[in-house]
Amino acid sequence: MASLDQFTKELIVKRLATYTSPVEIQKELKMEHNVEANIDQIVYYNPETKNGAKLASKWKELFHYTRDEYKDKVISHDVTHQGFRLGMLQRIVMRNIGKDDGKAMEALEQVAKEMGGHYLTKIDDSGKGGDINLFLTQVNAKLEQHINKDK
Repeated sequence: MASLDQFTKELIVKRLATYTSPVEIQKELKMEHNVEANIDQIVYYNPETKNGAKLASKWKELFHYTRDEYKDKVISHDVTHQGFRLGMLQRIVMRNIGKDDGKAMEALEQVAKEMGGHYLTKIDDSGKGGDINLFLTQVNAKLEQHINKDK
């Protein structure tokens, strides 16, 4: 295991506090700072893990301070909330139907990504389509209304 200096430990703690994955941190350390650290070393600096419970109080405090700041300044923005993004995408779809179908389709593609299925239908316990099918059914109904209105 590599010996980590104070700068590297601080960087690891802050990156973990901002929900950066240990693998991403490991790559960043190697590419940008020429530091070889294994995943166990990195995870140790997360006080929310079993091993992180042994972490020195200064690192725990830094972690929680950074996490709180991150939540206050980044996560609180509307664009970080899925509901906001889906609402915006729905408006883009409705605004572009019949005018620019390419933009409407791009927005629908993004909706599928937002829903986590990346173009796949989620299946619920009943075997029917889940949230994605419901959303797409609603979008298709609005498309039909718009098309029939123009006839």
